[in-house]
Amino acid sequence: QPALRFVNVRDALVSACTVPSQSGAALEIAGAESSSIRLMGNDFSRAAKAVDLQDGATEAAVLPK
Repeated sequence: QPALRFVNVRDALVSACTVPSQSGAALEIAGAESSSIRLMGNDFSRAAKAVDLQDGATEAAVLPK
């Protein structure tokens, strides 16, 4: 299970978050309409994966810091 799940989310900021060690992914982004998601100052080191893209979401959905 991801700690956070965004479906077709646009213009979002995830900041200063940590996740439990049991997290599969810190953030799951799903949907082709997902875009402009910025990750800043998070500690996702305990998650198996920082970001998991599903159902048409692409790496372009996540903006650089």
